[in-house]
Amino acid sequence: MKQRLSNKRIDNLVRQFELYAAQIQTATAETLDETSEQKSKRIKQLLKDPKGFQEYYLSFLKETPDYLITAAKKVLKDPDFFGWWMMFRGARKSTWLAQILPLMLLARGELNFMLLIGPNEDFAMRLLGSLQTQLENNKRFISDFGEQRIHGSWADREFTTKKGISFLGLGMGQPIRGLNIQMKRPDYIVASDIDSKELSKNPARCREMYHWLLEDVGGTREAGEKARFVFDNNYFSKTSIGNHFLTENPEINISRVDVLDKDGKPVAPFITEEWIAKARKKGYRAFMREYMNTPVEEGNIFRADWIQWKEMKDWGKYDYIVAYCDPSWKAHTGADYKAIAVIGKKGNEYHILKAFCRQCTLTTMVKWHYDFASRLKERDIHIYNVVEGGFIQDSIRDAYDAESELRGKYIDVLVDNRKKDNKHVRIEAISVKWERGVVYYNVSEKDDPDMLTGLDQTLAFEQGTKSHDDFPDACEGGISWLEQRRGFGNPCRSFAIGRKRGEGLSF
Repeated sequence: MKQRLSNKRIDNLVRQFELYAAQIQTATAETLDETSEQKSKRIKQLLKDPKGFQEYYLSFLKETPDYLITAAKKVLKDPDFFGWWMMFRGARKSTWLAQILPLMLLARGELNFMLLIGPNEDFAMRLLGSLQTQLENNKRFISDFGEQRIHGSWADREFTTKKGISFLGLGMGQPIRGLNIQMKRPDYIVASDIDSKELSKNPARCREMYHWLLEDVGGTREAGEKARFVFDNNYFSKTSIGNHFLTENPEINISRVDVLDKDGKPVAPFITEEWIAKARKKGYRAFMREYMNTPVEEGNIFRADWIQWKEMKDWGKYDYIVAYCDPSWKAHTGADYKAIAVIGKKGNEYHILKAFCRQCTLTTMVKWHYDFASRLKERDIHIYNVVEGGFIQDSIRDAYDAESELRGKYIDVLVDNRKKDNKHVRIEAISVKWERGVVYYNVSEKDDPDMLTGLDQTLAFEQGTKSHDDFPDACEGGISWLEQRRGFGNPCRSFAIGRKRGEGLSF
């Protein structure tokens, strides 16, 4: 194939792969002292065990999470595998699909021709280069399976081992019909990270590339021939290539892995609290798209140009301030977000002063509420604390009572037991206040993670959405509660939050 990258770019990649080669040689230099019978038995066992294979031949790589082992076993088991590794960004899937699994298939005698497809030739070439570097420099692999002398080069996007096993890297959409090398057709195909935000802005192009994968790439094998095919991407857009696989191809085997499991816990040890905190800083929509395989697009109810920021008034001069709490109905952290919208009313305007919007325990939310109320008490400002009513009312009472016992002070918490209509109808109805321009956000909270998460949920809201909607629900509850208090004067001064035992929660 004709080389298309600049010489400078090639030289930079050469230096990178030279460093990688040295790392591989050092890490795999020591082989085992064993009899030929022991060696044969060990190899036989490793070829059945993807985790053991990685730990022996590629021990220098980072520890492999269980979800990758589970997914790898599915690919190895089925010579006609057709699947999607729908895994969060940073899940380490490309290393397995473009290095470990092809090495394992080669060693098992199940690989004749690997086709690696990237979003562009540069990307495909980098992955191909990493694999070639392994084949040429992994001492343990060479010791067990022989010298892998290479004809061709990753720099030309194709190479072949001395035993005739071929590897080819292509960019998405390149001509591919009738593809064969030495009369062989691909039997292991990986399409890695070809979906992108930019591409998803062009739905027609996404559909075209979906059919290119099915028809052109899939057509590289003869009718009746078996080939493994893996689409490797997170799921972030309803106009993406992945969405076509999800909605139009029931035969595809999906290995879905979100960064947090159903209980809100990280799916692998390398995903620390700091890792999650950094990922969340990108915002709610980005976190859900990139790490939770949940496309969250801007909805069709709230428009971005309706969002107004301004400096807030002296909090003591509002007609009313309410901290309206939507506690969600499940206690574990993988459930809905717990949301508190602090809203001030002055005349016909509603000011969203502060936000709490997190996936957390009820205790965490209550502690934040108490801290917030205590700071306002010090400023001699009273707010109404209102919690959405429901069947976990006793649990809410217990959580607030427990916090009161710890602090030796109580806050009045009112329960909103209004009979509520369909949530989506209620939120859509209240959106007219944003459209009329009477809702403002506190500009001093413009970079606050909770406020931004709440804002993202608001913009993503639409009928039938599967994205979280706890903060817009809390805003609807708070604004509706304030609407009922027109003309009652200015009660935002001089209410103590301290109470004696027995005078606490106003349920």
